[in-house]
Amino acid sequence: MFEDTEGQCVNKTDIAIGYYNEMSDEEKGLFVSSDDYVVSSARDRFEAWLANQGKSINTTNNLIVANNNNNLNSSDDTTLLYAIIIVLIASAFLLTCLILKKRRNK
Repeated sequence: MFEDTEGQCVNKTDIAIGYYNEMSDEEKGLFVSSDDYVVSSARDRFEAWLANQGKSINTTNNLIVANNNNNLNSSDDTTLLYAIIIVLIASAFLLTCLILKKRRNK
């Protein structure tokens, strides 16, 4: 698990989650909070793999959870959609004003 390999985030995450889930609550707490170099290095690698897969460790109960990044993206998408709609409405209004002004000048 400690060697770098191609596609390790995809290939090793589920295996590492299995190891993590087999730990006792005390072991999980130690794994999540330890300052020991070996443990913290393993935790950093594990958290990086989890993040790549859209997951994280919920530190209040030491469970692996899916991140809610999709909600953030949909919020950003909604904001972008509203901005596009506003630009289209403003463009239509300006175009209408220009057409009416041209007709008045004829």
